[in-house]
Amino acid sequence: MDMAGNKVEGTIYGKRMLWLDAHHEAYEITCPKLLIRLFPVPGTEWVGTSTIKCVSTKLEANLLFKGKPLFGLRGTAGHVSGKIYDVSTSSTLYEINGAWNKTITAKNLKTEESSLLYDAQAALSNLQPLVVQNKGLDASESLVVWRSVMSGIVNWDWEAARQAKHEIEERQRDLEKKRKMDGKLWRPRHFVQVDGEDHWQWCHFGEAVSPAPLVMQSCYVETEKV
Repeated sequence: MDMAGNKVEGTIYGKRMLWLDAHHEAYEITCPKLLIRLFPVPGTEWVGTSTIKCVSTKLEANLLFKGKPLFGLRGTAGHVSGKIYDVSTSSTLYEINGAWNKTITAKNLKTEESSLLYDAQAALSNLQPLVVQNKGLDASESLVVWRSVMSGIVNWDWEAARQAKHEIEERQRDLEKKRKMDGKLWRPRHFVQVDGEDHWQWCHFGEAVSPAPLVMQSCYVETEKV
């Protein structure tokens, strides 16, 4: 994490794996950096590069995220651009351009036609202000385990969030030690370990995913004044 006088820039290491059950396709995704701006207007932005690789189709997208300048006189918040390649032929298929908090288009370089790839307003328009569902939650559910940390973050009480995080981590270490002493093996309910210690895969292929117990209470899309 890099800190300057007016911003904090965090690097998110590692890769995320996304499996599309309906298409039997796996995607390997890297994250851009998270920029927390403190001046002149507090806010967060994605900046830097991200790569999305489809293992089965051999397609790859290289994306560049740009934030607004310091005083916001030029540029678009949430701007993203990039290209989609066919790795097997080294040919560029599409150009990507837009803003992740507004709309993103994909231009077919063969036909020169552009199509809407993503519309943030449409994606969020069907979300309803629901309440958190607590019934039937296990003690090991993330919603239960990390509730105190989330409460601290929501209330901007960073010290309370740090303390809660420390207590949770110590409690989990104690549980792991106790399992080892008792000779018990932890078996996750929804994931199996493959290809080494750090690779976990969803094990319910073909099954519908149950609704998440945590639902957003409110949502909005920020628009710029003109």
